[in-house]
Amino acid sequence: MGDISEKREMIKSIYSHIVDSLLFISLIVILFMPIRVNAAELPTVQISTSNPPAYYQNLQDAYNAANNNDVIKSMNTTFGGLTINRPNINVTFQGGYNADFSSIIGSTYVNGMITISTGTATIGNFKIISTPVVSISSPTPGFTNSRTPVLNFSICCSRAVVYVDNVIVSKVSGDTLDPLTDGEHVVRVDTYDNVGSRVFAAVTFTVDTVAPVVTISSPISGVTVLATSL
Repeated sequence: MGDISEKREMIKSIYSHIVDSLLFISLIVILFMPIRVNAAELPTVQISTSNPPAYYQNLQDAYNAANNNDVIKSMNTTFGGLTINRPNINVTFQGGYNADFSSIIGSTYVNGMITISTGTATIGNFKIISTPVVSISSPTPGFTNSRTPVLNFSICCSRAVVYVDNVIVSKVSGDTLDPLTDGEHVVRVDTYDNVGSRVFAAVTFTVDTVAPVVTISSPISGVTVLATSL
């Protein structure tokens, strides 16, 4: 009877060691297992005055959930538009934070409009992405007999960089271009929005200053042609 009890205890001990070993191996596997995180699901906005802080993926959701006098921190990234429309609610937006909202490393960009219809908001370190508009009215596509055509262009909300045949030239609208050779040329006017994206207009035209030559082969010069009488 004693031998059977000892065997039972031995089996229980072995089983216990096996279970402990399996649990240890499982823990090691879990610890070293790669974790996949979808960046689109990471919070980019924090209501820092909540207890504990509350996190959201866009400015509008955070604003909709905020209480009066809350501080909304947003990361150094780009968001869509924002509408401020809650009466008697005053919030403060602070932009440009790093991933853990501990320090400002840049700006928060809004690709759209910030509309305030009611309520109040204090907004700091935000930049609105505006798309500039540029157009060239002269020279025009086609042919010109001028080696120094006038450059006319319009641009909204940004600086302009002028290229002639892919070379930057120091010209503004209303200037004449430096003398061009006969042949095809391209004028391009570049501008940039406030996040560095390029917007441009370009025109291709041909300078032709060689006058056409016309020759008459018949009748021959100096020869009189007499009409035949009937």
